[in-house]
Amino acid sequence: MTAGERTPPLHTPAMWVTAAVTFAIWLGHAVLARLVASRLPERFPVHFNFAGEPDRWASRGDAEWYLTVVIGGVLALGLTAFGLVFHRVPLRFVNLPGKQRLLALAPERRLPVLRVAAWLLVLLGLLVATTFASTQYLMYRTAVTGRVEPSIFAALVLEFAALVGLVAGATIAMRRRLRRALGGPP
Repeated sequence: MTAGERTPPLHTPAMWVTAAVTFAIWLGHAVLARLVASRLPERFPVHFNFAGEPDRWASRGDAEWYLTVVIGGVLALGLTAFGLVFHRVPLRFVNLPGKQRLLALAPERRLPVLRVAAWLLVLLGLLVATTFASTQYLMYRTAVTGRVEPSIFAALVLEFAALVGLVAGATIAMRRRLRRALGGPP
């Protein structure tokens, strides 16, 4: 298999379950955003500064309320779909740690490394879906109660930490698997 050829499918049943959960979170987010839109006050926050205070506002009836749903959906579902079809992307278009060494391997020896990359994309989609839904919840709670709840910021910090940990962990796992595939120490 050359650098331009495709690899065998990388997705697993667990990836499909994760994709379904991501879609369910996004769909639930979209439905709830639509259901609560009529309960919003005339003016509601759409952005917060680092102190947790609203610093940009929108008006009820604006499409801006749904912007979080749309952007979150495009990113989350796009990443998830990309992870599921990652095997169809020619390797010359893939940017991974140790790409040149990866391309030198036989196709079957590349699979463990590429499977980690596919999982990374699927899990990033899940994380993006939950982050955008959490952000929308923060906007809604602040709009209806008139105050910012610190607990939601704790959730957002945890989601950000999970993002950093996921990318770092996947990078380490890909490098280890590549070393193992090349016949080096794990």
